[in-house]
Amino acid sequence: SIMEKFVPNLLPLPIREGLLILTCLPTTINMCILLTSASGGNVATALCNTVISNLAGIALTPVLLLRFFGKGIELPFGELVGKLCNKVLVPVAVGQALRATPVKDFYSEHTSFFKRLQEMVLLGIV
Repeated sequence: SIMEKFVPNLLPLPIREGLLILTCLPTTINMCILLTSASGGNVATALCNTVISNLAGIALTPVLLLRFFGKGIELPFGELVGKLCNKVLVPVAVGQALRATPVKDFYSEHTSFFKRLQEMVLLGIV
């Protein structure tokens, strides 16, 4: 890898491999939304970008890991798609459906409370 060429003894091999694996993974929705909203960015765009990268990650992550490590990888593709849909697409669909109800007005009236609550919960997870 590039790190081995330029700084071969900077980090032990297990840490280098772990960092390489992390770079092959798509970003999490929680951190993407938290960092985007905290910096005043466009949360809708960040959410769309995260969903696309997570869906692409289903195929790209195994390919990248196979490329970098050169070993066979077996993943239950159908199970991964199902879990991803449950964790990403279903909450997004529910959130979009709730925008058409009075819940949207309640949220608009208490935006600062929900923003702080979101940050506290996500920081608690991290």
